[in-house]
Amino acid sequence: MYVAEQFQMPGADARNMVQTSRYGNLVTVAPDGRPVATFLPWAFAPDPDRLLTHVARVNTQWTHVNGPALVVFDGLHGPVEADWKAGFDIGQSSPGLDYEAVHVWGELVASDDPAAIFDSWDRLIVAHETKPRTAEMDQDWLARLAKATIAVEVRITEVQAKSKLSQAQCPADIRHIADQTELTCPALAARIREVALPYAERREALVAGARQSGGYTMRGTKTND
Repeated sequence: MYVAEQFQMPGADARNMVQTSRYGNLVTVAPDGRPVATFLPWAFAPDPDRLLTHVARVNTQWTHVNGPALVVFDGLHGPVEADWKAGFDIGQSSPGLDYEAVHVWGELVASDDPAAIFDSWDRLIVAHETKPRTAEMDQDWLARLAKATIAVEVRITEVQAKSKLSQAQCPADIRHIADQTELTCPALAARIREVALPYAERREALVAGARQSGGYTMRGTKTND
């Protein structure tokens, strides 16, 4: 995933998203070179950091253990309409998209060991449900189910995280974008104000300071090479 410097998600936010995201696509490469993706529930486990899930035995993606594995978590996202920005009236504004995403790379590990399968089930129940754990369920039924299941984990080796939240716009436009986004997705609007607005305000202050010192023209072009 390409991540411009201004769109780098803060490290603490990236780790939190890895640990709390519940659904995402597992992407692997089949022996014939074709990419394969399955949308799955996930649970994070530490020491070492890994993502746990399970698939049906008949889903042969679990056999792709000799190649790279990627888990894609999509975060908050929403449109940025062209007329939310000041340049719209003079034909200098295009629509866009604000979003957050995390890509988790790692080693794919698969197991048909019932202990690993039951552990995967329990961790997913804790992460997703409030219902009883497997120890409180019909063990004969679970044993039959386990025979058709493969436990899967991705042992994390790299995380790429992106917060593209209108940082390239001016502060006034970002405030307006956040206000408009608030109408449909308050959580995304809060992230725009938390991440993008301070970034743009710092950038504007730096440019204003440079202009006052005579280093830039009004268009921001450096003059004292």
